[in-house]
Amino acid sequence: MSFTPAQLVQRQQEAEGLTQIRLRPSDGATLSGYTRPGQFVQLKVGDGNPSYFAIANSPGQAQESGALEFLVQDQTGVGAALAALPPGAEVGVSAVIGGGFALERGADRPLLLFATGSGISPVRAVIEHLLTSATPLALYFGARSEARLPWRASLAGWAARGVQVHLSLSQPEPGWEGHVGYVQALWAEQGHPFAPEAAAVLCGVKGMVTDVSAALLAQGVPKERMLLNF
Repeated sequence: MSFTPAQLVQRQQEAEGLTQIRLRPSDGATLSGYTRPGQFVQLKVGDGNPSYFAIANSPGQAQESGALEFLVQDQTGVGAALAALPPGAEVGVSAVIGGGFALERGADRPLLLFATGSGISPVRAVIEHLLTSATPLALYFGARSEARLPWRASLAGWAARGVQVHLSLSQPEPGWEGHVGYVQALWAEQGHPFAPEAAAVLCGVKGMVTDVSAALLAQGVPKERMLLNF
């Protein structure tokens, strides 16, 4: 795998343990290879080992800004190394990998989006990609605590523009008035809205993906309308 130099142009703490970075590749080929939300790249710092990261801005945003955005877990490994870099530092970025989410399978249908933790990264790209479309969007996003919820402004902005934003915390701080538990339970408690007509995007911990997939099947959503990016 070959790597192209990219400049770190922005670094911002988004939540406890999560940092957003923005990278500007030194060539246009990397950006032009990003055509569908859900695709990813390998990133490496110096001579260290690379790791995979899903792209967090939409293809249109990436082309317009000339940069790729990522949400990295900043406590260990490559994520910690990336989060510690100063603006202007050089990062190695691979060519864009994977087919992304096959959103055409859910064309003209409501789209359910299930994410946990840093799995919100490619889901954010999906939302930004479809935000100006007529597609009904419902986001079910789970995190451990309110302190670990990234992109608060984006969540509020999406809700203001018609996205149904549903949050669930598994270990909330005192004073949390929202749902407590897992996002798959929240969807069930709401009566499985949009099923069986919906398509679904899933990204996060294996248990969530397994449980939600089973619930979608039980509610009549066929497997071909369950969209994964791997």
